[in-house]
Amino acid sequence: MNNCDKCNVKIHTSENICPLCKNKIDFKNNNSIFPQIKPKYKRHNLLKKITMFLSSCGIIFSLLINYTINKGFSWSLFVVLGIISFWLTFINGIKKRHNFYNLLITEIISLIILSIIWDYYTGFYKWSLIFVLPFLCVAYTITFLILRIFTNKTNKDYIVYTYLNCLIGLIPMYFIFTNKFKIIWPAYISVTTSIFTIIFLVIFNHRTLEKEIEKRFHI
Repeated sequence: MNNCDKCNVKIHTSENICPLCKNKIDFKNNNSIFPQIKPKYKRHNLLKKITMFLSSCGIIFSLLINYTINKGFSWSLFVVLGIISFWLTFINGIKKRHNFYNLLITEIISLIILSIIWDYYTGFYKWSLIFVLPFLCVAYTITFLILRIFTNKTNKDYIVYTYLNCLIGLIPMYFIFTNKFKIIWPAYISVTTSIFTIIFLVIFNHRTLEKEIEKRFHI
């Protein structure tokens, strides 16, 4: 607040004229009723760099694994397209800033369905279930955790959609118990990541989840 020397009252305004006596107010301390907002460009730039690094690692590892196993780049191209799709969604979500987590969940479900369809019409070698499903779940789980680190408050939508992503990541547990596939280490990674994330959310955010469930399902 600023002080009017003539009226000897404190003025809660950003104007330089007293509303009572019309005397000019001297902004000694340059006070303002508006709070000072610290820029968050550094935080956003760090998030962008980490995401770019993880995306690059995902592309390189998928290409290496695909070439090592099949001496070619069949399903790894889908991973590359998936990462590109993620970046398009990420940029779109940053612009809109509404329902961003919903966009991510919609994207992962769409990519899984598209990969299964692609796998089916190319001979159904089950790479969509063995590799794409677990790796997508792990990638998006890590994405949700990174977003949590760079978010000041725990958003209710964040809790709900992170749980949904973890539930999708538990689907490969069926492959482990039924021994349907010879290669099951991606399923172990997906299930382990989802379980640890659920435990983390239950311990640190269980009250937020309970309130959100009561609100959405009227329990």
